[in-house]
Amino acid sequence: MKEDRKYEDYRWGEPPPSKRQFGYAVSLGVRLKDGMNRFQVSDAIDRLIAAKSPATREQLQAIRRLGGTLPREITQAEGEAILDLLERVVLKCRHCRAPVAIDDQECLACGAKQPRRKFRIAFNRKGQPILRKPRTFLGSLARLIIAVALILLIVNLIISRL
Repeated sequence: MKEDRKYEDYRWGEPPPSKRQFGYAVSLGVRLKDGMNRFQVSDAIDRLIAAKSPATREQLQAIRRLGGTLPREITQAEGEAILDLLERVVLKCRHCRAPVAIDDQECLACGAKQPRRKFRIAFNRKGQPILRKPRTFLGSLARLIIAVALILLIVNLIISRL
């Protein structure tokens, strides 16, 4: 149900948004509420634009630098969420098991060089980014061999019953 309230029908907070800002927000489809001020309307407009526009080149480069691979094109808001997630990830050193940030080149505890790790970035049902291990050739090959072995086993069982 679309709401057709005029600028004068809202009870604005201080300082109130300008009529031009109000018109822009309504044209974008921002949900306005009583008590909002100029800055809250501006933030709502920015969030809506970030949710609809594609990720910036800087965001994509930062995600790739941190080892993330993307399944699809992402929006600016999703790019920010992915970068927040990647910056919070703490891995364990392969030698001493001490915590190591994802973008560290070496372990601070033992000084061992850290190999660059890659992650597949997926999205859960709520649209939040999650990290997955990348698919490897050997892992895919192993799954294929297991599938073929199961098919041969089933065919063998069917033939032996005839």
